[in-house]
Amino acid sequence: MQKAWKRIELGLVAVGLCLALLLTAAIPVCEAGPDEEEVVKLGLFAVFTGPIATTVIPANYAMLDCVRYLNEHGGINGIKVDMLWEDTKAWVPESIRAYKRFKYAGVVGVHCYSSTPIETLLPQFQRDEIPNLSLIPLTRGMLSKPPWVFGTTPGFGPEAVTMMKWMKDNWTEERPLKFGVLMYDHSSAWDALEGIKEYAPKLGIEFVGYEIIGAPPVPPIDVSVQWLRLAGKNPDWVYVYSCGSFLVVPMKDAGRLEIQKRGIKLCCNYIGGDEYLLKVVGERDSEGWFILSPVRYPTEREEFGGVAPALYESAKKWRGYEPEEVCSHYLLGWIGTSVLIEGVRLAIEKVGFENLNGRAVRDGLASIKDFETGVFPRVSISDEKPFWTPRVRLCQVRKLEIWPYTDWLEPVYTYT
Repeated sequence: MQKAWKRIELGLVAVGLCLALLLTAAIPVCEAGPDEEEVVKLGLFAVFTGPIATTVIPANYAMLDCVRYLNEHGGINGIKVDMLWEDTKAWVPESIRAYKRFKYAGVVGVHCYSSTPIETLLPQFQRDEIPNLSLIPLTRGMLSKPPWVFGTTPGFGPEAVTMMKWMKDNWTEERPLKFGVLMYDHSSAWDALEGIKEYAPKLGIEFVGYEIIGAPPVPPIDVSVQWLRLAGKNPDWVYVYSCGSFLVVPMKDAGRLEIQKRGIKLCCNYIGGDEYLLKVVGERDSEGWFILSPVRYPTEREEFGGVAPALYESAKKWRGYEPEEVCSHYLLGWIGTSVLIEGVRLAIEKVGFENLNGRAVRDGLASIKDFETGVFPRVSISDEKPFWTPRVRLCQVRKLEIWPYTDWLEPVYTYT
């Protein structure tokens, strides 16, 4: 009986295999036809949740809006762009996971906002030949030859030192200017501190020290002790290096402790200081703060040119923003995607869509010259200068708005 059942089972298997072969033969082979839509795939390491989301969400919206606007207006000479995104919270594990999804989806370029994931992924960018255009300055850990990561400015250290030189050039007292740092424990902050400690004595500035106010992913809840220790050293300026929710408590505590009333000027960097964060902090505690930045702000919108009309049209259509409601990080996100798309356009122009890959896009990014944005100074990028602009300036917070305070400042040095 068992033998009989085995013969029946084998017979059924054979029949099943025959049917499978017949059905497979009936399935048409799908090949790309001549009318199939041409699409360029890009990847976005989005930050819609997590401790720095307050700052990055407007930039992420703008990146997606920019691609949507581009596609509605013909794409890149008729070629559509698909911006794939993953919410990574700017954390390393999530960023690694997102990168693998992007890679196997066939992206030819990516956006990533945080330095730690970028430094971690750099070897894979190089190996897989996928360039990253970032919305932040370079760190030393982002550098390679040829560059596969392109930042906004020469680096966190060069930015800070350029600011310090302006402070020294405008210092009128006979004693040395005293300078301190309050920072969160992040790779980009340590890069800034490295430049500050190296160049302070060269500039004739007395560096009085630094304080750590916490580490991602948990923002601090009180930094009074750090403020009081630093203020006790009588600095003339304190550079507060932080981002997103990590900056709220330092600003609120500085106001509560009346740090500015002690004659201490306070400055933060542009990746932390934006209009949304200022509204959270409030006018009382943010008034008079300085922001070190390479971008123009919405308060200067009458001077905007380049992509600004498209930007405002898009912000109104998809986010309901009036021009005065568009924040600086929305501007930054839109410009960043415009620059990445310009690199893709130049790549297609050189090698054709059929040969487009990450290497070609990298070469395209490194060949951008005098690209007009209206928000940055004109963008030029090269292998020797893998950043959007070398210049920064100081701006100041007045009644929850950010206004230019100095002219554009040339860098004291660069990492490259």
